[in-house]
Parts: sequence; structure tokens; C-alpha cells
Amino acid sequence: MTVRRLRSRCQGPMVLFFSMAMAFLASGCLWGVVTDAETGAPIGGATISYADSTGQRGTTTSDANGMYSFDGSNGPVPATGPVNFVVDAPGYEPATETRQVGLGGVQNFSIAPTPVLYHNEEGGFSITLPDGWEIRDNYWGTGTVMAVPPTGSPDYPGDISVGSNPSPPGTTLEDWLDNTTSNVCDIADNCGEVESGETTIDGRRALWSVVSYTMPSDSEPYTAGQHLQELAYFFKKGSTGYIIDLTATAGNFPRLRSQYEQIAQSFEFD
Repeated sequence: MTVRRLRSRCQGPMVLFFSMAMAFLASGCLWGVVTDAETGAPIGGATISYADSTGQRGTTTSDANGMYSFDGSNGPVPATGPVNFVVDAPGYEPATETRQVGLGGVQNFSIAPTPVLYHNEEGGFSITLPDGWEIRDNYWGTGTVMAVPPTGSPDYPGDISVGSNPSPPGTTLEDWLDNTTSNVCDIADNCGEVESGETTIDGRRALWSVVSYTMPSDSEPYTAGQHLQELAYFFKKGSTGYIIDLTATAGNFPRLRSQYEQIAQSFEFD
């Protein structure tokens, strides 16, 4: 069996995996990839620092593909045993983790974007929105907000909307949810509710539903014919009704759903 000769630096994924793995093992090189915990996209410019059990320390930076390495030429290789890692990047929450490290190997890291706390004074609420998304204050009128990921983002097209309006006397949450779903399905194609349930939002009873439909016409940021899924929460405080609407293309929705649910639970009344 022939193994490719080891180069002086860590080799990237362009070489055959078996040869690369054998070379890394022989060299003791430690490398990995830093990615966005929500989208899986590589993060360039992340700082990776460590302190091993011998007191040795090292720091390096990930490249445009999210790859980093400690191979002796750009940072000493950590000693075997427990190693404390700190991974940080602009716009992301620092991650601190202790891992057992052998003779080199692969250590991948995923870090979460720093959330943005948005406050709407007219609507009397605050909610945590994804970092980097365009925030359109009072987009649907006073007391509303819409957030959209930038074009080219793995989350695009998608959007998050929050609205507050006076609630008609005698209207129940059940009526509101049913009427809203019916209104959507009156204008959308292939429309129907696929899930529903009950939860609490900042201590208030809330109903939620997932509606699936096809866009009948262009409506920013979506285009006609796109298949969408929409998660909506309905709840009240006094005489005011609130709705949190979280929408994405059918391809993005399964990946974003957990994040969307966390965003809804971050809602707070003033």
C-alpha cells in the first residue's frame, strides 16, 4: 500500500481522503472546519485558540472555507489529552469547549450567531431576531416588524413578521387562527394546514399552526410557484392581538424550524 508523501503543511480536502487521513495521523497535524450552527455555512476569519494540559497555547484563524490547522508552521500542535478550545468570530457567540485530543486529528466546531434583541415601542414588545437579517421596522403598519435574510444567504428566501392589532371583542384564538388560515388558502394554491398545537408565549396562551402552500404570484421575497411553509403563533394581551409569522421555502423550513420556534419563545411584552 502506497501513502502519498506528507507535505510540510496540513493538506486540505483536495487530496484523496485516505491519503489525507493517513498523512494527518502520521504528522500529528490538528485541523478542522468552523461552521455556522444554524445554516452549516463555513465561517472564514474565525479565531481558534487552545490551551492544552502542558500549558502550551496556540491561536490560528480559519480561511474562507472555514478551515484551520495547527501543524507547527502556523501554530504548535496541541499535546495529547484534554485541550480547552475557544472559537470566536465577528457576529457569533464565542464557544468554549474541552475535548480529548489524540495525536492530531480533526476537530470541527459549529458556533451560533449572536442574536439581535429588537424592540418595538409602538407594539409594546421585544423579540430576538437573527443577526445579519434586514429589519424593517413598522413594515406592515404601526406596531409591526418584518425581518428578511440577505440575498444569497442560505436562509433566503424566508422572513419573520410580528404584528399587533386591536382584537375584535368576542373573537377567540381558535376563530382567529381558522379565519387566517382560510384567508391564506383563498388566495394561495395547494394550501392546507399540516400541523397545529397550543403553547404559551410570555405566559399567555397561544395557538400555532403550520400551513403549506404554493405562491400564486410574486411577493417579496418570494416568487410565483415557490412552495412555502409558514409557522404562525396567535395570542392576546388584553384587547390587543399578536401574531408571530415565520415563513420559508419548503426546502429551508425543516432546517429553520427549530430556530423559528426559539425566536417565537423569545417574544416578551414590555
